[in-house]
Amino acid sequence: MEYRSVGLEGILVDQSQYPYVGKERKVRTSSKDIKCFSDGESYRFLLMKDGIAVSGIQLMTRDGIEAVVANVYTLEGERRKGYARTLFNEAKKRFNSVEHSRNLGELGRAFAGSVN
Repeated sequence: MEYRSVGLEGILVDQSQYPYVGKERKVRTSSKDIKCFSDGESYRFLLMKDGIAVSGIQLMTRDGIEAVVANVYTLEGERRKGYARTLFNEAKKRFNSVEHSRNLGELGRAFAGSVN
């Protein structure tokens, strides 16, 4: 089955300035509360709470073995509950190596420091 995606911000806050229009497939995860979609180069993990996506992490890969965290987003009212960390740990199960982007803002550096 293929899915059409609109990017993390589109899924989580229903506003996407840069819609992603590629075809994706659903990827199996270790939890019923985590969904994953991929087009082969991008993997997007979503944490679901009562059927609603509350947190997401996107990773980019060229070889399916090593990945780089491209972005992370958690709804404002759901932050500091460990959801992004849960998604990061799920992503680490899929890849041999998961690194953070070198282009990080203040919050990105804080997240990278907290999960490593």
